[in-house]
This record gives sequence, structure tokens and C-alpha cells, in this order.
Amino acid sequence: MKAQIWSLDLIISVVIFTTMIALFFFTFNTLSADAEEHNSLSKMQDISLEVTEALIRTSGLPSDWNNETVQVIGFAVNENVLDGDKVLYFVNTTIDYNRSKVLMGIGNYEYYFQIDHPNGTVVELSGLNLIKGVDYATAKTIVRVERFVVLSGLKKLKFTLWR
Repeated sequence: MKAQIWSLDLIISVVIFTTMIALFFFTFNTLSADAEEHNSLSKMQDISLEVTEALIRTSGLPSDWNNETVQVIGFAVNENVLDGDKVLYFVNTTIDYNRSKVLMGIGNYEYYFQIDHPNGTVVELSGLNLIKGVDYATAKTIVRVERFVVLSGLKKLKFTLWR
């Protein structure tokens, strides 16, 4: 009789131990996935802020860049005051979307750029809507940075990074 009780105790102990180990690994995997998602989101936020700051606070490289000479994209005449010609160079299709991603250093992410009037309508400059990028309707993760800028009056620059 003692051997049977011992066997039953052993079986119950093994089942409990196995369940605990499985629960531990499930929890560990879930926490690891959450941490990875958090790190990815944090990286996207950092990139979005860096790109937006470069666009509105620097004139780019060289400072008098155009479509052919641009090495770093920047629109600023002064901090938060944008040069309309540079914005047009950027929005105009002569700076290819993929090249603009490289120039802004956004890696494998996609972006959507837009400048709006304070009422939310898209700004038009020289007949072009100030929009560039790929629509993010199907995006899994989206990070948007909005900044007030001056471009023939107060406007809102929106930069959306997504994957």
C-alpha cells in the first residue's frame, strides 16, 4: 500500500511541477514579446523625434541644398521657420521616397509627412499639397509627432512613422 501512495504522490508532484514549468515559460515568452514591442516602439519614437527636430530646426546639409545636392534634409530658415522652397523640393517627386528615407535615417520604417493649416486642411504651396509618404491605414504600429511651424503663417507639421 505504501508504494501505491508513493506512486500517486509522485504523479501528482510531477504534474504540478510540469504545469509550473510550462506556466513559467509561457509567462517568460509573453513578457519577452511585450518588452520587444516596447523597445521597438521606443526606437520608433526616438527616430520620429530626431527626424522632426532635424526638419524644423536645421537647414539641412548643405544649407542651400536642392534635389541634386541634398545630403541631410532640413527645412529651417530659423528654428521652426521653414523655407518653402526646401519643403517643395522634399514634397516634389524629384526626391524619391526611398532616397528620402535614407536621407532622414529612418531605416526599414515607412513615413507619412504632411503640413496642415491650423483648421486641419492640407497646405498647398505652388500648386502642390504638402504631403509625402505612404498612407499608414494598414500600419501595425504608428508614431506621430506634430509640431507648430511658420510657413507663410502658423502651420502644423505632422510626421508619422509606421510599420
